[in-house]
Amino acid sequence: MADKIIFLTTTGAGSWSVPSDFSAVNTIEVIGAGGGGGNAVAATIGGGGAGAGAYSSVSNLTLAGSISFSVGAGGGSQTTGGDTWFNGASLAASSVGAKGGTGSTSSAGAAGGVAGSGVGTVRNSGGAGGSGFSNSNGGGGGGGAAGPHGKGPTVATSSAPLGRRLVVEARMAARMARMFRPITLVETVATIA
Repeated sequence: MADKIIFLTTTGAGSWSVPSDFSAVNTIEVIGAGGGGGNAVAATIGGGGAGAGAYSSVSNLTLAGSISFSVGAGGGSQTTGGDTWFNGASLAASSVGAKGGTGSTSSAGAAGGVAGSGVGTVRNSGGAGGSGFSNSNGGGGGGGAAGPHGKGPTVATSSAPLGRRLVVEARMAARMARMFRPITLVETVATIA
């Protein structure tokens, strides 16, 4: 069996036309967008790191016609990342959806997207960002995005700086969008010999 993989990556609302040969043996995965990092609080304390997006997935979804989806945009400075969902007009009304990570508004690290606020059969929370360093040593790192195998890693804070399927993701996404795909549809199809 071979997998046919489709990525939906453009941020914002959109629609996807289901191909006539799309099977009900599939997995749809989404990742919420990461939040934005915090600004320096003072000349001596760096801004907190942003929370990463949560992950959700669902399998064997029967689809036909035109499907509404939204890919969350990464959070700007101090703002929360957008939610990502598939097959619905909103996260709550979707077949699968994941929350964006929280933006940091101080020197404290922000929380990752919460799995319990998502929709799907598999849900994992995004990691929390780390706190900004004192003595002008820099800002906190962003949390790690969640995935199919578990919660995203939380950034540890120290006193000194340390030197696919249907996936939707987002701010750390500004850089990570080149590596990850926000919405991924994976359809298992028979290989013809």
